[in-house]
Amino acid sequence: MSQGEFNPLTVPLRGTHLVEAGAGTGKTHGLTALVLRLLVEGAVVPEQLALVTFTDAATRELRARARTRLALLAERLAGRAPRSDDAQVEALVE
Repeated sequence: MSQGEFNPLTVPLRGTHLVEAGAGTGKTHGLTALVLRLLVEGAVVPEQLALVTFTDAATRELRARARTRLALLAERLAGRAPRSDDAQVEALVE
């Protein structure tokens, strides 16, 4: 993948990719979207995932956001929740 904007919905699922960005640029949002895609597309099962951050606070934030988005995706896929304003979740539902 060339340098530019990271898109978790189109990045190849094979290989190694470096996402380098400053504070407040959406790394956590992008990483959680990639996790959702990996699970939806059957590329991995949850037991195969390891999400790593550098601080305890970042770990708590990543865990909370991943769980929230996974729950929303599950509800949307099951038809138990209305459309959300999470464009990446909605793209995966479609």
